[in-house]
Amino acid sequence: MINLKPVRAAIRMLQRSVTLKRPAAGDYVDGVWQGGGTDETTIMAAICPVTNADLMRLPEGLRIDATHIIWSETELRAADEATKTTSDVIVNPLGQEFSIIKVAYRDEAGFYRAVGTLKYDRGRSI
Repeated sequence: MINLKPVRAAIRMLQRSVTLKRPAAGDYVDGVWQGGGTDETTIMAAICPVTNADLMRLPEGLRIDATHIIWSETELRAADEATKTTSDVIVNPLGQEFSIIKVAYRDEAGFYRAVGTLKYDRGRSI
């Protein structure tokens, strides 16, 4: 088993306060999707650009969309057809929004590692 305690310490050092927008479950009404609203909470997360190694671990279809890796001890969720929910959105202090497209829980260290795509950067260059 890999020792991820140093990684967890680094995540805690780099994390900042961000806003988590979590959509509530929705449903189809007369064939039209009706979203269930959005809950907003403040969480701690570290947001880092993806590396080439990160991209190579992703399925080919996600490589184009992936822009950032988001580390958090708070559960993060991608879209899920079974529960009829859309993906979480993380908003950093600059107002940039990241939609979660893939999530893995690292049980060895107790954190979530999510792949996000930049949704809205308010006109800033990246």
